[in-house]
Amino acid sequence: MRLPILLLTRPGRVARIVTVAGLAALAAAMLAVGGHALAGAASAAALIATGVALEALSPLYGRTARVGLWVARAGIVLGAGALFLPDVDAAVALRAFAAMLVVLGLQPIARQSRGLTDLPSWTSHVVAVGVVAALLAPSVGGGVALALAWFVVAVVIRARCAAPGAAAARA
Repeated sequence: MRLPILLLTRPGRVARIVTVAGLAALAAAMLAVGGHALAGAASAAALIATGVALEALSPLYGRTARVGLWVARAGIVLGAGALFLPDVDAAVALRAFAAMLVVLGLQPIARQSRGLTDLPSWTSHVVAVGVVAALLAPSVGGGVALALAWFVVAVVIRARCAAPGAAAARA
């Protein structure tokens, strides 16, 4: 079942998926700051978890947003693969290109979010900033920004499901 539909029917489950992606990013950042040998693999795994959780940001309707989701996922997979390359100029350029793909892919998702059925558009921007930080600064704990972004999205999901009437009054 698609995550935007689950966001309506079972928001707690979507919040848990998003929180797991945040925890994976936080664990990768902790390994990177500690200089562990598995830091690159953990960062790549955190990015793959982000690729899975990205669908929570996707609006319920809209073909452009679906295309944007696939572009963002392609950027995440490209960036995750680039984390395994040695830290040379070409690998950094590849990670920067992957970050650009993620940002470009999340823009249609942010533009097409609507009212009560979708998450606010700023959540896509927050996750984009987190992914860029995780891709461009993986060895200094860029995953912390990604983890914080996913935790903020989880809080927004929980707040929307805890008080649906209050969300309707604000919209």
